[in-house]
Amino acid sequence: MRVLIGLLLGLFAGATLSLFYANLTRSQGAYPRGVMAGMRHHYDGLRRQLADPRCPPDASGVPLARLRALTEEVVPAFIEARDPGPDFVQRHRTLVATLDAALAAPPADCTALNALVKDIGDQCETCHLAAR
Repeated sequence: MRVLIGLLLGLFAGATLSLFYANLTRSQGAYPRGVMAGMRHHYDGLRRQLADPRCPPDASGVPLARLRALTEEVVPAFIEARDPGPDFVQRHRTLVATLDAALAAPPADCTALNALVKDIGDQCETCHLAAR
């Protein structure tokens, strides 16, 4: 009987510690996941504008500004969370320059917006592929 109680207590303690460790490791990646979720949301907002055949230039300002603001969180989120690689900062600077140029001169038509969305998507894809 003592052995059975000891075994059950050991299993309970092991399961409790395992859950604690799993929650700890999951919460450490919450900041980078949150930053990426926000960036994805605003990037998708730009992509949704391509569905409007007029692609008004003033409509892209808000998603571009918010996407640009979130890029300021990328470096701290990923350098604190993990080693993003040697050229991570350069890829980040390229994205920032692209967004700054787009904010200075918003896309005037659907062709320009499509090119911008493709460029941003390619830069995101490059960074995600390098992280693997």
